[in-house]
Amino acid sequence: MSQLPQNFKKAFELVIIHEAGFVNDPRDPGGKTKFGISDRRDGEIDGLADTNGDGLGDKAIELLTLEDAGNIYKREYWDKCRCDELPSAIATALFDTAVNVGNHQAKLLLQRALGVKDDGIIGPITMKKAQQASQPYLIARFMAERQMYYAALKSWNTYGLGWTRRVIETAHYCLSLINKEVK
Repeated sequence: MSQLPQNFKKAFELVIIHEAGFVNDPRDPGGKTKFGISDRRDGEIDGLADTNGDGLGDKAIELLTLEDAGNIYKREYWDKCRCDELPSAIATALFDTAVNVGNHQAKLLLQRALGVKDDGIIGPITMKKAQQASQPYLIARFMAERQMYYAALKSWNTYGLGWTRRVIETAHYCLSLINKEVK
C-alpha cells in the first residue's frame, strides 16, 4: 500500500478500525467478511473476493490481506466516490460511509447534507458545494443523515448500537483531521 495516496491511507486507517478481522455472522446477509470485504460484494456467495477488479472472485475471504483490502477499497469506493477531489475530512466521511452502506447510498446522504439534488452522482454541483462548505458543519449534517438512514433500517435493533458508535467515531476522526489542517 506504499504507493497509495496519503489521504487515502488516513481514511483507510479509520475504516479498518471499524472493519477489522474476520466475521461470519449468520445474521449478516453479506456472508463471510474480512476487513469489511464481504463474500457477497462481487455478487456471488462463494467464499471468494474479487481482488483484481474483474468482477470474479479470485481469493478466499479468509486469506485476504490488509493490502488486498486497501486495493479493493481504493478502487471500488474511494475512486468511485471521487474522494481525491474532496477536502480530506469530507472524503474520509464519504469513504467510511460508502464502505458501510454502499457508494450510491453514501453519495445520496452527502447530497442531502449539502442540500443539493440527491441523485447519487457526484457531479459538478455536488463537488462545488462540498468543496465550499464549512467542513465541521457538513460533517455534522452528513453524519446526522447517516444516522437517520441507519435508524430506518429493519436491522436497527441488531446493529444500531454499533452503527451509532461508528457514526460518532467517524465524526470525531473527521473533525480531528480539520483541526490538524487548521494548526
